[in-house]
Amino acid sequence: MLTLFTKSPLPPKGNSVLLERFGYECARGNNRKELHTTVTAKEFNTLKGKPGFKIGIQKDRVNLITANNEIVGYWNKETLRSSFERKLPKLLYVKAETKGTGSDEEFWFNEAWLLSGFDFDNLICLLKEGTILVDIRIGQYPDGSPHDHGTGFRVFPDKLDLCFSHRERIM
Repeated sequence: MLTLFTKSPLPPKGNSVLLERFGYECARGNNRKELHTTVTAKEFNTLKGKPGFKIGIQKDRVNLITANNEIVGYWNKETLRSSFERKLPKLLYVKAETKGTGSDEEFWFNEAWLLSGFDFDNLICLLKEGTILVDIRIGQYPDGSPHDHGTGFRVFPDKLDLCFSHRERIM
């Protein structure tokens, strides 16, 4: 998967709440918590053997909601737009066929697209259908404060072009 952009959920200190409520002991056995999970709009993820949370969609917001319908984090439309456009204002997306492997691998670049523009409605559709997923990656510093490794909005590579409102084939 490709990371479109990273953005911590709101409200401020939201990661602290997520880590406290849903975090689990770090696999390194250092008495710290972590929370590494993938979230979709299709179903609740599983944390500690129980339903955790999933993506819920409102008109101008994307929420993290629990099985009890509690909002534990969110991103508003403007936050998502600015995060996307800061990271990917324009993108040249080139597709290729390959043959061979290793040092004998050859590429035939057969398609190129110039992509630009954020489309919130399309982002919502892609979240709903499970094409865009949200990876929450929170660790903990020795003092107990959360370490945000970047909450990533990620897409399958073959669907990347669907994330943009303007698509111009140039090859």
